[in-house]
Amino acid sequence: MKLLLGFFATLPNINLTNDDKCFQIDIPNEWSWFFLRRKQLLLFLQDATHLATKWRNRLLSDIADLTIGNKKANMFHLENIVKTYNSKFDHALVMSDLNPSDRQNYRSCEKVSSDEVLAILESNDDTYATFLYIKLLRYIIDAFINKATSIRDRFYFAWTIVFVCRLRKAWLNLEFKSSTQKSRDNYFITKPAYYSVEINAHILLYLILLVHEGSLPSESLQIPLFSNQSRESIFRSSRSLTGTQSTMVNFTVKGKFSEKIP
Repeated sequence: MKLLLGFFATLPNINLTNDDKCFQIDIPNEWSWFFLRRKQLLLFLQDATHLATKWRNRLLSDIADLTIGNKKANMFHLENIVKTYNSKFDHALVMSDLNPSDRQNYRSCEKVSSDEVLAILESNDDTYATFLYIKLLRYIIDAFINKATSIRDRFYFAWTIVFVCRLRKAWLNLEFKSSTQKSRDNYFITKPAYYSVEINAHILLYLILLVHEGSLPSESLQIPLFSNQSRESIFRSSRSLTGTQSTMVNFTVKGKFSEKIP
């Protein structure tokens, strides 16, 4: 992905910007914070559902030390909410939502970052670091998954995450400059998650500029449709049309429906 976009990486023997069909935008020279090249042959987003689960899994990790200031973000604050509150109607959390082994539990991401949970975390100074971390998870969901989010808010949420991550990364490099890179990585989100955040925010802004310049229709800003989840849902629904004894994996939509419709 980084190679195709030219995002701090290049293909040594292939030039993807010579094609006449390349997209191109005008980037102001003062945009020193924008790292995507002007011409792009392909535009794509990292699957936001997987990004959200990566963000959640980092919080539940035993290795990560997500210290923010003099506070630490960790899963024990969430466990305490489940154990302390008598009714789960106050937060809707259950202990299975905090199971680190269930790494693809996207529903847990939505529940952990709900308004009710965020309000509980924000009200306590000891859990404020956890609140900030989960607030960024909520921004990921609102920026790239939530269909009701306006494009202005998507832009705000996406780039807020980016700049917070950049500041965090810069602070770690200064604070722990004598430590190894591996040690510093324990205080930060994983590299795949960080690059996914950066790439998604850059592509979002790139699409906005293309639409603004008239190179793409406004329908191109239907960001949730960039997710793999909708296509996987179609595949699962199509598979359900087969019998219980079917072992077919690959098929075409035309072929599948021609079998069902006389």
